[in-house]
Amino acid sequence: MTTMFQHGEGGIDMDNPKSAISRMLTARTQDGSVIGDDPQLTRMFYSISKALNPRGSVEARAPAAGMSLEQEIREIENMWKDPVKKREYFDDEKLQNRYRELVEARG
Repeated sequence: MTTMFQHGEGGIDMDNPKSAISRMLTARTQDGSVIGDDPQLTRMFYSISKALNPRGSVEARAPAAGMSLEQEIREIENMWKDPVKKREYFDDEKLQNRYRELVEARG
């Protein structure tokens, strides 16, 4: 979502209560719910951000959830050093696509 808010006042600093992203995600609906806690709205913001900048985010995938982009790239690249894992990589089209997605996101 940073793509949507990076040029707004305060940028993407969630610790700055005056930042555009902080104000938007901590605003409340008529029933008092926090907008940033609404999964539908969060998905909508994500979709808008992805449309504005397709390279701006990469979705986490298990078991890599929690890894940084660089860690996940490094883990895949380390597979190439082991002959057995290297073969697994080249036999796994999804993993190859994931690697390309990560490298593209890195820029």
